Amino acid sequence: MKFKRFEDFNSQLSIINSQLVPIEPRHAAIVPRIRRADAEEIWAAQGIHPRYAIAATIATTDIGWAAEFDGEPEAIFGACASGAGSGFVWLIATDVIEKYPVHFYRVSKRIIGRIRERYDYLENWVDARNVLSLRWLKWAGFEIAEPAPWGVMGLDFCHISMGQLRIDN
Repeated sequence: MKFKRFEDFNSQLSIINSQLVPIEPRHAAIVPRIRRADAEEIWAAQGIHPRYAIAATIATTDIGWAAEFDGEPEAIFGACASGAGSGFVWLIATDVIEKYPVHFYRVSKRIIGRIRERYDYLENWVDARNVLSLRWLKWAGFEIAEPAPWGVMGLDFCHISMGQLRIDN
C-alpha cells in the first residue's frame, strides 16, 4: 500500500497521538532529546555538535518528515541528493521510538517507499556501535556492509544501501 497524502500516513499514527509532517527548521528542536547512539554517531562521523549537523541536514534535505508525538518532534528523517538518482537517507530519533517499535517499523517502511519514489539508490554510513539503527535498516531491506573506518574519528561504520546505483556516462 502506498500513501499519497500525509493524511494517509497520519491515519497510521493516530493510535499514539502522533502525526507525520513535512520537515521544517523548527524540528531541530529534537536535538536535546536525541538518542545517545545518534549523538555519538554524529560526533564520530562529522566531529561537530549534533545541533549544527541536524540544522545543516534539515536545510539540505529535499524529501523529509518529522514524526511528532503530542506536538513534539520525536523522529526526523529524509534524504538529500547525492548524485544521479541517488540520495543519502538519514534518521535521527529520541528514545520514544523504542517504546513503539512495531508501529515505528510499519510506518517507516512505508516512508522508505516514498523516498524510493524519488531516488533509485539510497545510501549512507552508520556507526557500527548503533546496533538498534542497523537492526532497523536490515529489517527495512537495506544492505549492510562490513564495518570499516570512516568519519573524522576513523571509527568503524557500516555502509548501508538500497536499490541500484545508476551510472551515467
